[in-house]
Amino acid sequence: MERIYEVVGDFQANDIIINDELLKIYQNYQDLRPRKTYPKEIASYLRKFQPSISDCAIDFVERMLHLDPAKRMTCEEALRHPFFTEKPLACSKN
Repeated sequence: MERIYEVVGDFQANDIIINDELLKIYQNYQDLRPRKTYPKEIASYLRKFQPSISDCAIDFVERMLHLDPAKRMTCEEALRHPFFTEKPLACSKN
């Protein structure tokens, strides 16, 4: 979990407020909570491996990997994301 937090950020970085209602959902939160505070680092992590990655591609990945399922992009939203229509195309029809 720590490695995931290093890249996508912790609950605070993802605007998730841990309250009694959320603790009912995340019953094992005490076991899953990060050992330290992590900011969102997805953009810098992706740029380290692909310096020319587009902002649109970063937005796509960030929205797919959001810790809060309620804020995470749905499959339908993902398929309509501009990432799939920006030039150069993410995939070809060949």
